[in-house]
Amino acid sequence: MKPVILIAAIDNDRGIGLRGSMPWKIPGEAKYTAQRTLRTSSPDMINALIMGRKTYESLPPHRRPLPGRHSLVITSRSIGEPVGVATSVDEALRVCGEMSDVESIFVFGGAEIYSQALAAALPDTLLISNIPGHYGCDTFLDPIPSTYRLERTSNHKHGTVMVRHETYVRDFGKE
Repeated sequence: MKPVILIAAIDNDRGIGLRGSMPWKIPGEAKYTAQRTLRTSSPDMINALIMGRKTYESLPPHRRPLPGRHSLVITSRSIGEPVGVATSVDEALRVCGEMSDVESIFVFGGAEIYSQALAAALPDTLLISNIPGHYGCDTFLDPIPSTYRLERTSNHKHGTVMVRHETYVRDFGKE
């Protein structure tokens, strides 16, 4: 089984988005996310991103699909772009699991996809970036279930913003 990693950035209210986009612009944090989702142990491997249609459409058109990664969009309709499409998180995981060149599978958003993944304890690891402040978000990340335990934290300064990165792992003793 390939590792499944949920990656998200949240504000102090667990907010992840506002009117279909990310409410903060922190270039260093965007670079961190890109590096984490691009990194593989072998140049012959690539990672996959699973995301909902709204998340995919929130990416700048000139950046879709995100380079260097497979993108799989969960939707019930055609999006007319060169990405894989699935109708559920389970189907997306199955499709990515069958790709011989995929090393890790990242759950990339949005709120509904995160919620489904967390409720079913599908991710092995959660990478949560805590963005300081309140941004008036209208979409939120569910609380982290007790089936996950905090493994480590680190702080990274991007310009004047101090972001706390938290890594949670699934605690098999609590399943």
